[in-house]
Amino acid sequence: MNVGDRVMLHPEGVSVFSILDIEDDHARIESIIDSPGKYAFSVAVKFLVPAKS
Repeated sequence: MNVGDRVMLHPEGVSVFSILDIEDDHARIESIIDSPGKYAFSVAVKFLVPAKS
């Protein structure tokens, strides 16, 4: 996984996130959809799944 990749939190997920940065084994991700209250949060890289194209 690299900065800028699109990912999901579950293989069957519907929400898609973009990786903003990676530090050690955690990535800061943010939804790709612009919406009020959108915010970035940290999650362990091992839980991320590449988003379907």
